[in-house]
Amino acid sequence: MKAFEARKGSIQPQYDSAMKDIERAVEWGWKSTRVGYGTLYKEVVDMLLDDGFDINFVKGAKDGRYYNEASWENAEEGRRGKITYVDETQLGFKSKGEYVKSKRHKKGVHEEVIRLMREL
Repeated sequence: MKAFEARKGSIQPQYDSAMKDIERAVEWGWKSTRVGYGTLYKEVVDMLLDDGFDINFVKGAKDGRYYNEASWENAEEGRRGKITYVDETQLGFKSKGEYVKSKRHKKGVHEEVIRLMREL
């Protein structure tokens, strides 16, 4: 198997996995959830956006690692989703690990994530 075949073959499973994450969160009454493990393919992001999900690329506050979040909070029929970059590291922590601030900030996003998403 060639690398391009592996990539092509893993796009639909990655999308299906994200949809399973979303379906489970909907059953629990949530309005958003983490999707996928690692970086989502740009084709998968585009499929989710076409389905109306907003995609947040989040830099986590605790360890600075990135994760993907799908949200349906602002969904409307016929609306394409939007991409947002969120940097939770700007929140800061108190000594016991509690957040100092409660708002997310859209700053300081990893350059590679931005570059990849501009290709969409």
